Amino acid sequence: MPADRGALGRYVDGLIGALDAAGADLAVVCQRADEERYERLARGARVVAGPTALSHRSARLAWEQSGGRGGPPWSPFTT
Repeated sequence: MPADRGALGRYVDGLIGALDAAGADLAVVCQRADEERYERLARGARVVAGPTALSHRSARLAWEQSGGRGGPPWSPFTT
């Protein structure tokens, strides 16, 4: 997420916080820069920072389209 979270960033933050508060079994895969933020927002969630290369948009898009290989075994992106 960019430093200026904007409307979409605030929506994602609110959604993650609400799901955690509702007791959802939540896993968040994020960029390393956002790991601490999501750990604070969703204390009951499994928060995992993706590979360092995900800070670059083109690498992140390629990783997402490839199915996120290299993610944790419980990740929706793991193939």
